[in-house]
Amino acid sequence: MPFCRGSVVAKIIGNNVQEKSSYVDTVSLYVHDEIVDGKKLSEIINLKHENTKYLPGYKLPENVVRSVALYDINLPINSNCITWRSSYTSMLLH
Repeated sequence: MPFCRGSVVAKIIGNNVQEKSSYVDTVSLYVHDEIVDGKKLSEIINLKHENTKYLPGYKLPENVVRSVALYDINLPINSNCITWRSSYTSMLLH
């Protein structure tokens, strides 16, 4: 599954920051909102804590929350990691 990188990275970071008291424990996962089975992918991720389209069967930690806009990413943050499909690059940079 070539498009699951963002969810995999969010899962790893989400698990790691829960173990470190010096880090903000909420991890924002930017999601390009798509319709999956008649529902927004962002809503599915927040309700099920699973990216059912790109990483089905793997639960994301409870501290991973979706964001459909880069400016909505939670602050304060200790670090930032943004991943996206290369086909979305021009849309995100405009």
